[in-house]
Formats: sequence, structure tokens, C-alpha cells
Amino acid sequence: MSRFVKSAPRRASSVRVASSPAGPSRDNRSAFCLGAYLARAEIGAVLAGLRDLVADMERTGPARPVYSNFLSGLSSLPLALKAS
Repeated sequence: MSRFVKSAPRRASSVRVASSPAGPSRDNRSAFCLGAYLARAEIGAVLAGLRDLVADMERTGPARPVYSNFLSGLSSLPLALKAS
């Protein structure tokens, strides 16, 4: 028996999200922008501030969805905001 044992290759640690066939890499791994954490923190702060300043919201028009195979959500949601 050999004294040298072949071990599995070491992988670099990285941030991973769910695999996507449309991702930039084709080896079933998706790249993830580290700036996304900052963007989530910023939108959280904006929505928290809006929650404190607005007493009521009224929908003034129809919601329009985003038509895309890559993105999901709304492209437009008209609202009327009433101050608290």
C-alpha cells in the first residue's frame, strides 16, 4: 500500500446561491455580486423609513408585471401615499 493518498481537490470558499442555467458560469454554479448585500440593506432602510412616514397607501392603477424569463416582479405599481 502506498504511503501517499490522493485527496479530493480543495475548493475555494465563495458565496453561492441557487444554481441557474442562465448564470455566467456553465459548471452549474452561479456567481453572486457582493454588492447585493449592500443593496438589500439600503432598500431595507428606505422601506423602514417609508413605513414610519406613511399612514396609508392606496392603489391608484393596475400592477404591471415584468415579462422576462430572467426577472420576476412588478415593473409598475401606482400608489397614493398618505402622510402620518
